[in-house]
Amino acid sequence: MALNGRTEILSQAAAARPGECSTIAYAPADRASAPFGIQTWDWHQELDPYWHTHQVRGTRHAYVGLTEHGILGKIGMNSAGLGVFFNILGHRDDAPAGVPVHILSAAVLGEAGTVGEALELLRSAPIATSGALTLIDPDTVACAEVSPVGVATLHPADGFLTHTNHFLDPANAAREKAGLYEPDSQDRYGLIASRQQRYPAPAVADHLVEYLYSDPGQPQLCCVPAPDAVFGQRWATLSTVLLEPEHRRARILAGTPIDARRRSWTTLDATATTPAFVTG
Repeated sequence: MALNGRTEILSQAAAARPGECSTIAYAPADRASAPFGIQTWDWHQELDPYWHTHQVRGTRHAYVGLTEHGILGKIGMNSAGLGVFFNILGHRDDAPAGVPVHILSAAVLGEAGTVGEALELLRSAPIATSGALTLIDPDTVACAEVSPVGVATLHPADGFLTHTNHFLDPANAAREKAGLYEPDSQDRYGLIASRQQRYPAPAVADHLVEYLYSDPGQPQLCCVPAPDAVFGQRWATLSTVLLEPEHRRARILAGTPIDARRRSWTTLDATATTPAFVTG
């Protein structure tokens, strides 16, 4: 219970955090292909051994994805073709109460078949801590910014829906918890936005990987801890996740987007009746 309520427990901490996750979902304007998306997952380097892929059965929809030991849901794709990306946010009214955001993610993956169903489920839940759940299905992309004041829905602009770790909805932004993720979150968001203006429109999910490259001196889309960072400040990009609703699959890389140049992705099929993990 404590692990699944971790975000709610930590919501009372006021300390700044040196890095967090970046998400991009893309919906082709011509609808020639289904939406797809990518996310980096950043967390303490010391916890790298304690995350894993998983395949879940017994809920309305089976689902696959990435989670951590003891946590029921995080980032994933279900057998209906609904995918969920997960970014943490900070609101001044956050409290250790309500339905934990990790439970919300697991509930959406297990019970919702479309973006619309997912939004309806989220709006029905008592929520006391903030997060951004970016939702994609074969037809739709939307982001649900959940906070103690409700659920705000964001939609793509020019095909892209990007989220880092600050509120984009104006009403939520007015109650942003200051000093938690700024200016890192805004800097990462700005770098991604500039690439969306300059890079060719992505035709397949793999084309989004380079949108999340970063080198030393740039905003840390690829988060690497400083050599002198102390315990509790060694933030690292532990995994990168591609979701493709059209194929009902999640592809997961152990490492940063740059590591995709030399490492293989693990492919998880949400429709498989038995565990099927394909690397390549």
